[in-house]
Amino acid sequence: MGKLRKKFLSSSGFRFKRDIVWRKIKDRGVVVQTKRAKIIVFNETGADILRFIEKGLNEEEIVKEMAKIYSGDIKKMRKEIGIFINELAEKGVIEKK
Repeated sequence: MGKLRKKFLSSSGFRFKRDIVWRKIKDRGVVVQTKRAKIIVFNETGADILRFIEKGLNEEEIVKEMAKIYSGDIKKMRKEIGIFINELAEKGVIEKK
């Protein structure tokens, strides 16, 4: 059985932690954790989610915006975005507003 994770939800949205700088470079999202001197690179889909986080959107708003860009099952999209947001929180990239 896999490890259970608490879902990182916020109805008011998310923000980047203070030590985070990010840029979209070509089709990638590049995150720099300045305190740790660590670089994390995400694909284009991840970069789009990062852009919406930067705008202060909450998870449901991010799902709606992503559905405008990408086709597919909205339930699966919601699940995948939730997983990605949880991973960003676990890596110390984002926090709740």
